[in-house]
Amino acid sequence: MKIWKRGDESRAICPTCERRTDVVFAERTVEIEEPVPHSVENVLVAVCRECDAIAMVPHQSTPRLKEGLAKAAGETVNTRIPGHLKDILFLVSEVLASDVLGVGRPHPAPVLRTLLYEFSKDGAFAERVRKHIDDPLAGGPGDQDISIKVPARVLSAVDSTAKRMGMNSRAEVVKRVIATAKEDILDRHDKVLEEQLRGALVAVG
Repeated sequence: MKIWKRGDESRAICPTCERRTDVVFAERTVEIEEPVPHSVENVLVAVCRECDAIAMVPHQSTPRLKEGLAKAAGETVNTRIPGHLKDILFLVSEVLASDVLGVGRPHPAPVLRTLLYEFSKDGAFAERVRKHIDDPLAGGPGDQDISIKVPARVLSAVDSTAKRMGMNSRAEVVKRVIATAKEDILDRHDKVLEEQLRGALVAVG
């Protein structure tokens, strides 16, 4: 197997120029959109000398890209919540699953993951979550385990939003987004949020 080093030169088909060009190997940040949008820094790639775009990623760099994907794919969030909140999460997911999958089998993980995503990006939803800080429904002893995998970028945004909203832990966020889902889905039947959650359920089939 040929091992390339920084500064090595060769020729490759540049996707930007759409023809074979001279390339030089250098370390660049590689942006990847699928299956999870993420960036991997300091990856050795072949750079087109004409347009300065990445023309090729050598085989030796593949393990580094896979490592970056593994990190971007998510971090497992483990927390404990009151049993009644876990019941609400399962009930919300069961109600929505019966709409889109034709069967009421609960899928709590994608529902909670989507709720956290909405908390991280939707200011109005985050504000509704904040209003549940003193809600008795979001209180009680954490006697039930819950574990989900959340993309790293989403989790970072969740932490930033939580800090801005005065929440001190991910457990607080999880409890309050579930309490908000009870109000938005089971009580108010918020059509926009319902569609977003249904989409998450369709994606997992």
